[in-house]
Amino acid sequence: MNSVVCLMLLSLSVWAVEGKWCIGWQRKAGDPETPLLPCNFEEYDLDKNGSIEVAEFLRVAHGYGHEGTGVVFAIIDSNDDGIVMMEEFQQNSYRLVNLHLMKKC
Repeated sequence: MNSVVCLMLLSLSVWAVEGKWCIGWQRKAGDPETPLLPCNFEEYDLDKNGSIEVAEFLRVAHGYGHEGTGVVFAIIDSNDDGIVMMEEFQQNSYRLVNLHLMKKC
């Protein structure tokens, strides 16, 4: 199997996973065509239970024109439990601001 085929299979397998560690983020830093994500915790907490689950984050991000945001969720989910609490969001959202993916609060 040559290296091109191996690379294509690897790329396909990573693309197909589209879970927590996806690489399909479509927004380029500073791209004015895609709006920045909101910095308001409550906007992501759709079920108002005091936490943000992956599905909630993806739904909100998709509404702002963002695709493949699983890896972005992982940036703010510092304990890697699939849930972001308000304190965790506040401590880690600056990372998304620095990447020009989220509005500055």
